[in-house]
Amino acid sequence: MKISEMNTDQLAACLCKIATPIGNMMGNEETVAIFKLFEKKKMVMLEQVAILTGKLIPHLLIKHKKDMYTVIAALTGKDEKEVAEQNGLKTLLDCKECFDMELIRVFRSAAVTGKKE
Repeated sequence: MKISEMNTDQLAACLCKIATPIGNMMGNEETVAIFKLFEKKKMVMLEQVAILTGKLIPHLLIKHKKDMYTVIAALTGKDEKEVAEQNGLKTLLDCKECFDMELIRVFRSAAVTGKKE
């Protein structure tokens, strides 16, 4: 379920589960540097996909796999073991279903970027 679709109780429970793993990921200088690549003006979709698939996803899965499983589990109502053992395509579909630009904006703005928003 997308964060933007949750009621306040669901949101509170989910945020409690994902706050630490998101902090782990966004507290990592490499992660922040990769997100900064998306700030380029007039970036075409192909460039965004290249950064996402070539840099961000591999980085997160290598350095923050457990954190990723925790976030996916919290957003889908599953436990981490279930996420780890389910079919890979199902995990990708879960991610797609839960992908929420509002969530990204909230946590991106929390990252230390040196810019005032």
